[in-house]
Amino acid sequence: DSTTTVRGSCLCRRTSFTIPLPTSYVPQAKHLCHCNVCRRTSGTLFTSYLTLPSDPSTTPPSGLDLALLTPYTSSTLTRYFCPTCGTHVAVRGHTDGALLVCAGTLERTQGVVKIVGHEWIEDSRDGGGSVWLPSLGPDRVPAERWLRDPGTSPQAPLEWRDSVAGPGAARTDEHLPEDTLPARCHCGGVQFRIKRPSERSARSAAAAAAPFPDLLVPYHSGASAANPDSEAWWLTGPDLSRFLAGTCACRSCRLALGFDVAAWAFVPAADIVLPDGGAFRREFGAVKTYGSSEGVTRGFCGTCGAGVYWSGDWREELVDVAVGLLDAPEGVRAEDWLGWERGRVSFGEEGRERDVVEALERGL
Repeated sequence: DSTTTVRGSCLCRRTSFTIPLPTSYVPQAKHLCHCNVCRRTSGTLFTSYLTLPSDPSTTPPSGLDLALLTPYTSSTLTRYFCPTCGTHVAVRGHTDGALLVCAGTLERTQGVVKIVGHEWIEDSRDGGGSVWLPSLGPDRVPAERWLRDPGTSPQAPLEWRDSVAGPGAARTDEHLPEDTLPARCHCGGVQFRIKRPSERSARSAAAAAAPFPDLLVPYHSGASAANPDSEAWWLTGPDLSRFLAGTCACRSCRLALGFDVAAWAFVPAADIVLPDGGAFRREFGAVKTYGSSEGVTRGFCGTCGAGVYWSGDWREELVDVAVGLLDAPEGVRAEDWLGWERGRVSFGEEGRERDVVEALERGL
């Protein structure tokens, strides 16, 4: 059997590997996972993986040394992420011992991983990112939509919502101040709250005239992202009552997470409350930081690896918060709090998983 070779790495390249795969073994039909554990350990809305062959006669990957990675164990899996840059690299199943590589670490997925649908939609309460991906691939094949495990659980219609979710759903934590949105990673080492948008939200970050993000002014267009009028572009919705949120497919976000699509909410630092009651700062709780490019700091949980935030030196007053950590009772899209930009996937032209990015641009 002939082989095809796939290379991959974490963002800082401390882990860099090569996987020889029998051509008969690929492409693998895979589902985007929307479960709570994947969401809270990654910080994004859905994840995907490549399962490595378990047949001892196949050549094992070279350079994939799990001892260089930080392990984090949940009920059914152990996840491995880079202790330097936070990239989720691999997952080991407890029952079958299967080793999976996080698809965002791979240089290419074309011909290797074929996304056919969604699994564990039930955990999202509102359908999560699955509602933006009703069809997949250039042929626009309707995506499978499984409430839990593929093939054995009920399928969810596109308009599915958990009966207890929905706008105005009851809070699950009675101890929190009424109008704040709690956020936490899977292990609880990173926790914070977000306050409702207000005059303060417009003022605090506007002072810095934060430039427009690629989500609103595409970098490749050559148009100026300057914001000379100090427009509060991070507020949206009726009465500017929601924070702008969007998806990103840039190489840096993909490798920082280990997954193809990041989901960020633009939140003024003044609206983020840390457990000690203080305002946002880059290091708090179990957060570890990594400078992914000049002037850019990414925060991730040093215990479970969850992506937490993106922060730029040129707009420190405005933080990109990982939407996967938010705990909105209405569901993971947190639509009582966030207004999603539907016109564009940020840096979509950099997206290496073209089938998913193009489907997302259609679905949004």
